[in-house]
Amino acid sequence: MSLNYGWLPLIYVGLFEMSITFALWLTALQLAASAARIGILIYITPFFSLLILKTVVEEQIHPATFIGIALIIGSILFQSWRPEERQQHNKTSL
Repeated sequence: MSLNYGWLPLIYVGLFEMSITFALWLTALQLAASAARIGILIYITPFFSLLILKTVVEEQIHPATFIGIALIIGSILFQSWRPEERQQHNKTSL
C-alpha cells in the first residue's frame, strides 16, 4: 500500500493552521482584559503573512499591497484610539 501524499497538506492545515492556532486564540481571549482589543489583532494577520512571504519565499510584493497594509494598520490604530471615550459613549447611548 502506498501512502497518498494528498492527505499531508490536509493534516497540516487541520493541525497547525486550524486547531492549534484556534486553541491559542481562545486562550488569548480568556486571558485578555478585553476581548475587543484582542479581536482587533486578527486584522494584522495579512501583514505577518506578507512578512513571512517576503523573508522566507522571497516573493515580490506589489506596491498596491503596501497601500492595503497602511489601510489595515490605520484601521487598527483608529479602533484602538481612545477606547475609554468610545465605551463611555456606547454606555450613554443605550
